[in-house]
Amino acid sequence: MPLHRHSRIVVGIPVYNEERFVVDCIRSMQAQTERDFLCVISDNASTDGTEEACRRAIDGDARFVYVRQPHNIGSSPFFFNDTATTE
Repeated sequence: MPLHRHSRIVVGIPVYNEERFVVDCIRSMQAQTERDFLCVISDNASTDGTEEACRRAIDGDARFVYVRQPHNIGSSPFFFNDTATTE
């Protein structure tokens, strides 16, 4: 199901076993001066603590959406699906 939000900027962050780095990436997005964006984090079925790290870092920040793939879907589908749309 597509995510709809009235934002002109949509950022996608594909992750796989990035527990060590993903929080810094999220914090960098949160520190941007442009506040009106939607950030979709798509986890490619990580087997480390990536999911927990993402959920803790985005807790309460409605600009972020975490999506966990049920299995490893490879890299191409991250860039060619209809996860997020804007007006």
